[in-house]
Amino acid sequence: MRYNKIVPAKFIDRPNRFIAHVTMEGRVETVHVKNTGRCRELLVPGARVYLADAGEQVARKTRYDLVAVEKGGRLINMDSQAPNAAVLEWLRAGNLFPPGTVIRPEFRYGDSRFDFGLVKTCSTGRPPAQAPKGECSAVFPLPTRFASLDSRGGPNTPELALLEVKGVTLVETRSAGLSPAQAPEFECFAVPPLPTRFASLDSRGGPIGDGVALFPDAPTERGAKHLRELAAFPGESYVLFVVQMEGVRYFTPNEQTDPAFAAALRAAGDAGVHIFAYDCRVTPESMEIHEPVEVRL
Repeated sequence: MRYNKIVPAKFIDRPNRFIAHVTMEGRVETVHVKNTGRCRELLVPGARVYLADAGEQVARKTRYDLVAVEKGGRLINMDSQAPNAAVLEWLRAGNLFPPGTVIRPEFRYGDSRFDFGLVKTCSTGRPPAQAPKGECSAVFPLPTRFASLDSRGGPNTPELALLEVKGVTLVETRSAGLSPAQAPEFECFAVPPLPTRFASLDSRGGPIGDGVALFPDAPTERGAKHLRELAAFPGESYVLFVVQMEGVRYFTPNEQTDPAFAAALRAAGDAGVHIFAYDCRVTPESMEIHEPVEVRL
């Protein structure tokens, strides 16, 4: 996914979760923050940030959206809408699901709305293998016979899959294995330590905490609820953690911040929910799904 126009700025402060003050072109500007999470480890005074310019003609209170920040040698996209947009592009390119899969964003099933509902069929209701060439499209409305799935208590069908996407901006980094108290200013970002059961060297022999992606950065009952519903779903279900940067070693749930979410994620995995993570190739102007990241539950 790409932004139309990006301008650099320097972060000053964030008076509330919706706006921030930055300096750009010699003036102070109030901008919209496209992430209502805490992001305390990212938005520090003096940090170089990138703003998406909505233009002068758009009827809104702020012209600019804060979408990315430089931190610890990484460029991190912190736009909470970017993961779903990037995943939609990735799915349409034929990743994860076979050609002919109907991709339905914001899919309602039961009492919740999931990021994607996916139906393996074609516009006539025939499976892709039986359909004439050109009949199956990457994205189109659900066939009539599946309309009842997009409502509370839809029927079980093996052709339906659910996909939930979680954007990850929290990464714990400790250069040379130093503790946060020993490290130079801004060398460490992301405060929470990992659970004691992970207190060992990682698979490449480096110190724990060197490039560990964590989710969530604040307690999320809604996130745990989605996991429980995916675990109970009779068809195939998936959770994709989109790490909004490159260069992380692995992903693990942030048990210190939200033990309920961590427990729900492990229970979902035990129930057969497919859990995986990808990092992203990030530039100031764009973000795209890049490479798989190891998941440690």
